[in-house]
Amino acid sequence: MKNHSPLLHSNGPRQRPALQELTRAHIESFDLAVGEGLHRAVQV
Repeated sequence: MKNHSPLLHSNGPRQRPALQELTRAHIESFDLAVGEGLHRAVQV
């Protein structure tokens, strides 16, 4: 068990930033899409 613990600790933090970057990019693209939709709706 002592040998597996360090692997989990070193693996976890590496994967989390990637997930955060993906969610950030997704949220940004979603905001852009919503912004464009609202802008078009206002123009029409």
